[in-house]
Amino acid sequence: MNLTPIKKLDLVLGIVAEETNNTSIATIVLKGKEKVSGSDVHFVLDKLVEDKYVHFIGGPLPANVTENTAFSYSITFNGLVFHQQGGYSREHKNRRAKARKDAAYTIVVAVGTFLAGLYTLFEIVKWVFHHFHRHLPF
Repeated sequence: MNLTPIKKLDLVLGIVAEETNNTSIATIVLKGKEKVSGSDVHFVLDKLVEDKYVHFIGGPLPANVTENTAFSYSITFNGLVFHQQGGYSREHKNRRAKARKDAAYTIVVAVGTFLAGLYTLFEIVKWVFHHFHRHLPF
């Protein structure tokens, strides 16, 4: 199953949020049930750390320990609140709704401006004809 980047962000954020202890990359891949690959997990976690929803807990790698099991992540309070409010999917949906609303507003303003311009032009033409041709009915 191919997930969108936003769904991958929500999936990994949810996995980290569910864990009571620190979460390793191996745990995330395992719980992701092949929906997100190990290479994708690194990019997703980098984004979550950058957005300050997840905290990286690292250190020097001991001998015989891979990066996937040594490094771990924990959710921040902001990350927990963000996850409970719908995460990246909700944020994306809200952003799209705002863009549609802004586009509709722009169209309404443009049409209103056009109609105001037409009315003004009509009034100017009416005034000119009224002053130069007094016998017109309008």
